[in-house]
Amino acid sequence: MEISPQIASIIQTSITSLVNALVFAGGFFVSRALEKHKVNNQLKTAAFDARLQAHQEAYGLWRRMNSTPNDEQAYSIVKECDEWWNNNCLYLEPDARVAFLSAFISKRQLANYKGDDYPLMSHLRNQIESAGNKIVTAISLPIINEQEIIDNKKSNK
Repeated sequence: MEISPQIASIIQTSITSLVNALVFAGGFFVSRALEKHKVNNQLKTAAFDARLQAHQEAYGLWRRMNSTPNDEQAYSIVKECDEWWNNNCLYLEPDARVAFLSAFISKRQLANYKGDDYPLMSHLRNQIESAGNKIVTAISLPIINEQEIIDNKKSNK
């Protein structure tokens, strides 16, 4: 059976139109996926800057908290930590968030504690001291230069 040239032309035009439609649709979906990826990356970059800043500030507050005696000075740093917490806690990674909150609550408890329960006092001090490492670890930045690579390898041995 032979197909007339007119029918062959219609079939060829239909196939070409179908292929073009598929290419267009594929391009549309790829374009939308790329745009979504681009926006997602922009949000991640913006969020990373805010998160890095929050971790740096949390670390600075932790250092001050860790070096402040458990007396009247402690109330000032605890109040500052509490105010900072209310405005920044969501930027912290979950482990850093829990560690920072535990540290300043422990500092408040130590400042208020008048007893001689040494295991309790030791536990509270450990909560404060361990927070710094958790904050640093949570925002681990990539190594920048060769010396840091060498130092990192030495410290991991």
